[in-house]
Amino acid sequence: MTPELTVNGVTVRTFDEVYADLESQYKAIYGSDIDLSQNTPDGQKIGIIAKLMIDMESFGLNLYSQFDPDFSQGEVLNKIVKLAGISRSPATKSQVDVTITTDRNLTLIAGFTVEDENGNLWITSVDRSLLLGDNAVSLLAENSGAISASAGTITTPVTIVLGVQSVTNPAGAVQGLNEETDELLRIRRNRSLQRPAYSTVGSLFSKLVNISGVNDISIYENATSTHDDTFDLAPHSIWAVRRRWSYFRYYRDDCKREDCRNWTKRQYARNLQ
Repeated sequence: MTPELTVNGVTVRTFDEVYADLESQYKAIYGSDIDLSQNTPDGQKIGIIAKLMIDMESFGLNLYSQFDPDFSQGEVLNKIVKLAGISRSPATKSQVDVTITTDRNLTLIAGFTVEDENGNLWITSVDRSLLLGDNAVSLLAENSGAISASAGTITTPVTIVLGVQSVTNPAGAVQGLNEETDELLRIRRNRSLQRPAYSTVGSLFSKLVNISGVNDISIYENATSTHDDTFDLAPHSIWAVRRRWSYFRYYRDDCKREDCRNWTKRQYARNLQ
C-alpha cells in the first residue's frame, strides 16, 4: 500500500505498514534469511527510514486537512476565511479612567505610564492639559487582551511628571477582548455563509458582518409574543449590535426611550464577548 490522493481524500499508511513494506523490500534484495531484528544495524536502519517516511506522510495528511476550514488552524485558517469576506477579530486593549491629582496646571504628554498592582502598564494615548486638582484621564493597557484591574489598583506612576501628586482608578477597567480563537472564527465564518435565506437572523448577520469596517456583529432576536426582559426586546423584534474598530454602537428601530440610548461602552463590550 502507498499513500494515495483520490476522490475520497488522502490515504496514508501506519508506521507498522511502512515498516513491514521496507522489511519485505530488504528481504527481496538480500534474501529472506537477513536478520532485521531491532538490535541489528539493518533493523535499526529500517526503523529510522520508516520514521522519516511516516513523518512525511503525516505532514501531507495534515497539509491536506488544512484546506478544510473545520480543521485548519492559525494562519491557514486566516487565509481561508478571507474567501468568505471576513477576517479574524484582533485583540483589543483594556481601558480605564483614572483620577490624576495635580498641584498646578500642566500638560500630560502622550505615553504617561502608570503601573497597577499586578505589574501591568497603563498608558495615555494623547496629550492632556490638566488643571490644578483632580482630573479624569483615560488610559489604555500596554498589551492587548482581557487585562483586568480592580478599582484602586492603578496607583504607581512610572513616568514621573513634576506636579502630579497621585493617581488612582475609582472604578475597575473595561476589559479588552482577546484575539478571536480558531473555534470562534470557524463559527463566525459558517454564520457568514448563511446568505440564501434573506429573512433569517443568520443571513442578516452575513450581510452586516461583510460590510467594510465592521469587525463583529451580535444579533439578538425575540421571536416570541412576549417581552424579553434579559435584552429588553419587544415581541417579534431584532437587535443588532455592531463593533467597529474600538467603538461600540447599537441599532434598534423600536428603541426610542432614553434608557435605550444611554447604554454605555462597558455594556456593549460585555454583550459582544
